[in-house]
Amino acid sequence: MFSIMIIRPVTQKDIIGLSQVHRTSWLQTYKTLIPDEILDNFSLFHFQRIWEKNLKSKTYKHLLAEHNKELIGFISFSHSDVDTKTSEISSMYLDHSKIGFGFGKNLIKSAFKELNFLEFNRIVLWVVRENHHAIEFYKSLKFKPMNIERKIRRLGIELTQLQFSRSVNDNA
Repeated sequence: MFSIMIIRPVTQKDIIGLSQVHRTSWLQTYKTLIPDEILDNFSLFHFQRIWEKNLKSKTYKHLLAEHNKELIGFISFSHSDVDTKTSEISSMYLDHSKIGFGFGKNLIKSAFKELNFLEFNRIVLWVVRENHHAIEFYKSLKFKPMNIERKIRRLGIELTQLQFSRSVNDNA
């Protein structure tokens, strides 16, 4: 049997599926960083509201990945505060059962193609310092640490994020 992966722009009809993947993968990603009693408060409805707001914004672009007609992940990106030729990946989540099969790499490469078409030349992103899996993933795609940290507060918890950057045109 053939395995088919499709990457396409997000539409309104994708909100429920996106919300499910977003919530599940977000909870799995942060379960060791944020207490369960806080994480348990994030319902599917919460993530649906996030996606309704996201799709109203003209600032961000969103791509989703489907594998055998099942929504498995997404990436969101926009202009960066750095300069007009730099884009920032604001979020990328993948169903954890699909990690390690190249889906994430294909999803981010599709974002690179889109950004190249839009004439961006650099891309930056922020990763929570303790998210070692994501850091290794981005390093494998030639993202370099910029030695810039920022503190963010999420759900009453202070987290440290590290900035990574790379050229849009580097072959990953």
